[in-house]
Amino acid sequence: MGYRSTIIFGVEQSHAPKLDEILKEHKMIADLIVSKAYPLHKMVKDKHGDFEKWERLDDIQMVIYRFEYLKWYDDYPEVIAITKYLKGLAYTLEDSGVVESDDYDTTFLVGLGEEGEIHSAIADWWQYVDHISKLEIQDI
Repeated sequence: MGYRSTIIFGVEQSHAPKLDEILKEHKMIADLIVSKAYPLHKMVKDKHGDFEKWERLDDIQMVIYRFEYLKWYDDYPEVIAITKYLKGLAYTLEDSGVVESDDYDTTFLVGLGEEGEIHSAIADWWQYVDHISKLEIQDI
């Protein structure tokens, strides 16, 4: 049987065709694909580098993919290909180490395991996905 997850990832619309190629190559079909505009904000800092305010920029068109009941293991070829592409968009390697790239705010991945735990997160997924959990008294 194995462990299954809900996996959601998204990119800015111009990066979606490459992601679609990766999915096609690995014969993956999303349960849901959504194209949606999100407001984009930029942090404005004062002359000392301290937070001053948020500035509203143009909306960004995102393409978001959702997979249900998916086996998501780090050594699977499709997982390697998808995470490599998304990490390549979100992060850049510089002399100082790995840093956020220009596409960091418009690239994400998050997995939700069978037991409700978050895993495989890339970038700030919570800008696009809500994680809602609840407790209920069981009927016995």
